Amino acid sequence: MDEERILRPAAHQVAGHEAGVGKVGPLVDGAGKFYKPLQDVERGEREKKFYEDLFANNDVPSNVKLFFPSYYGTRQLQGFNGAGFIEHIVLEDITCQYQRPCVIDLKMGLRTWYPGASEKYVAKCLEKDAESTSSDLGFRVSGLQVFDAGSGKTWKPGRLWCKMLNVDTTKILLKRFVSSNPTDDENPDGAYASAVYGGREGIINQLYELRSWLSVQTSYHFFASSILLMYDAESVARCSPVNTCASVKLVDFAHVLTNQEAVDENYLQGLNSLIDILREITGGY
Repeated sequence: MDEERILRPAAHQVAGHEAGVGKVGPLVDGAGKFYKPLQDVERGEREKKFYEDLFANNDVPSNVKLFFPSYYGTRQLQGFNGAGFIEHIVLEDITCQYQRPCVIDLKMGLRTWYPGASEKYVAKCLEKDAESTSSDLGFRVSGLQVFDAGSGKTWKPGRLWCKMLNVDTTKILLKRFVSSNPTDDENPDGAYASAVYGGREGIINQLYELRSWLSVQTSYHFFASSILLMYDAESVARCSPVNTCASVKLVDFAHVLTNQEAVDENYLQGLNSLIDILREITGGY
């Protein structure tokens, strides 16, 4: 079967533009590849060059490169919007390995605008940052999906719902994300917190590893980029060797600045805040 005919919208995407009739958005092929359409020329080229530079950069340790989706170049594909062929970045489909993927997208940084951006763009970002938890926590929730064991269904609140989150409800949501009853906003059980966040290979230790690199590297400053926290609800429910199902990935690099003189404190403050909240949920792990 022709490859283009089996491409379909990314079902487990929780933030960003979604593909559909009349809309351009990410596609997957079901065989481990994720196709992200390039945004406008400036942002698209910046993201493409970031991936090319990252995987060719010998100063970036191999263990750090694992935090990023594998990059397979670009490809011209027919878009769903009828606009003809569009250039797509070809990446690893990072949820392909999961039977019941649970994903939360956290846009990182106390501020999401980048130096040199237009006044209009800066004003837009300042408004979003002030109205969300970005200016308080250094990150905000852009979207999520999590499996509810009680109903047997996936809970995927809309983006408008995520925009209403404040500091307290964001902290509760990060507990709900690792609960068997995630739709209970008053008494989430946090049943999977130790399995997903804790342990030697859990998300907290992965974030420690990421922080160690970010605390010294000056090659990249990540603006309006996201961290994805992920796990497989099926593996957790079976009590598999638990932390093999937990993963941290960095995505969205249309506003990365390269070759900076200092470390990325803007990103690090959000990362430190996130680690503190997850440690609190796990009882200080």
